Amino acid sequence: MDQKRDAAGIQDVITSEDIGKFPDTNLAESLQRIPGVSINREGGEGAKVTVRGLDASYNLVTQNGRTIAKTTGDRSFNFADLAAELVAGVAVSKTSNATLDSGGMGATIDVRSIRPLNSPGQKAVVSIKAIDDTSWAGGTTPEVFGLYANTFADDTIGVSVAVDYQKREDSLARAMIDNGWRTFDGTTSSAANSPAGGIYSLPQSARYKFQETERERVNGQLVLQWAPTDTIKATLDYDTYERTVHSDNKEVSSWFTFPTTGRSGVWDTSHGVSTPQIYSETYKPIGDTTTAPNDLSMAGGLNYKKYTGNTVGLNLEWEVNDNLKLSFDASHSEANNKPDSKYGSEANLSTAAFIRTSSSVAFNGDIFSVINGAGDATAAQMQITGSGFNNIYDQSKVDQYKVKG
Repeated sequence: MDQKRDAAGIQDVITSEDIGKFPDTNLAESLQRIPGVSINREGGEGAKVTVRGLDASYNLVTQNGRTIAKTTGDRSFNFADLAAELVAGVAVSKTSNATLDSGGMGATIDVRSIRPLNSPGQKAVVSIKAIDDTSWAGGTTPEVFGLYANTFADDTIGVSVAVDYQKREDSLARAMIDNGWRTFDGTTSSAANSPAGGIYSLPQSARYKFQETERERVNGQLVLQWAPTDTIKATLDYDTYERTVHSDNKEVSSWFTFPTTGRSGVWDTSHGVSTPQIYSETYKPIGDTTTAPNDLSMAGGLNYKKYTGNTVGLNLEWEVNDNLKLSFDASHSEANNKPDSKYGSEANLSTAAFIRTSSSVAFNGDIFSVINGAGDATAAQMQITGSGFNNIYDQSKVDQYKVKG
């Protein structure tokens, strides 16, 4: 509260005590409790921060007043890279002032590291958490945090070491109607038992997607401080993180072809455009040489990425007198985004087997259901219909030097 009251301009501050009151998995989830701050989520976990309705790219994110490199490839910062436990506090400045770097149209968010000389004495903390994500059948996943801090030589030398490890797993199952709905004239002779007159719509395709994601993050922090006199203080800090995101997905879909014969449906006529409660199509059987059966489409893919970052900084402060305070700060920050698989950052393969003799879709439940009639698929029948392999490499480096007085 004192920091907020003494700040020049509109500023909100959260401290490590505030963060510790809630089971936040990363720093973004801690920031969302500040008025005017909202976050988006990736896999159910906080990621980027929006302030006063402005996109994350309009924020300036600093660490101990230093600009830090980002893994996003743009101006936005992904707070999923940072563990909330390794932070002494966060200041969110919603208005600019002369002490802040320019560039924070939405806000300037300064992440402040632990400073052992601010709380002299020996301290040791170990925290172990277990998270049971109900969307994942694999059981619980751990988060382990450890910190040791101490001061020496009459509290003129301080050392702080902190490490955090987190593993998260989640999955999703999604049912989708792809490629829109096709509209037909209800007076057409092949109208699949549609109501007389008017128009009716049918789905172009129905698809199921299953995805499993595993995320791991390791954060480390080392802080060294030396205050030989009451007016001189030197601080050296090093922060590092590594975060991997591994997603595997599988899909199966049915493409409706709207044949002139072999269609049937049960219709909902309560709206202006009639839609099916149940819709079925029957195709030529396997072995019929006049027309081949339709394809049963399947796909699989992966998205394996690794995000790493390192920041080292040296700060010297000298309080010359009551009216003059000098400081020098130098820092180097580097962040990388690269593939974490021999197949690249993203790999997708689509296949099809022309064995589908019929398809039916029912919309009379919470989630639509699809039933396909098909023969047994063999390896020889599988055909590649599309593939894509992407390698994403992104590197960001920032060297910064400041002299203030």
